[in-house]
Amino acid sequence: MLVIFAAPHVAPHNITTSWKSPSVLTIRWSLLTLNEARGTVVSYTVVYTSMKTGIMQEQLLTIVAGGRENAELDLQDLNEGTSYLVQMWASTRAGPGQTSPAIIVLPVPTSLFTYGIISAIVACAVVVLLVAAAIILILSVRKCRR
Repeated sequence: MLVIFAAPHVAPHNITTSWKSPSVLTIRWSLLTLNEARGTVVSYTVVYTSMKTGIMQEQLLTIVAGGRENAELDLQDLNEGTSYLVQMWASTRAGPGQTSPAIIVLPVPTSLFTYGIISAIVACAVVVLLVAAAIILILSVRKCRR
């Protein structure tokens, strides 16, 4: 029996990005099917380029067999306030497949994360105050009944 290995004939698809923090970007995508990959995908490679410095970096995600349909990868230690160009491809034992179209990821304003943290702290403080007020009210009503 002759087994022919081939590289994937399509690029990864349904690629989305979201900022976890000003320096951590999450990339998500749909895993290629066996037919799209023309074999078993052994890895996905994400290439990202700083649009400020032009420095290109590569991150490899090795796939472990399983029933997942989606994958994600966090790009760490990115420069705050910098736009990035992101592309990726899948590889089989035969080699790398088609490269995805480039995605331009704009920086997220760091103030959104700052205000988000401040809002969360204020919300927690308000809840604590409301709980304390409710406890005081319950205790005072109990004293009045005695």
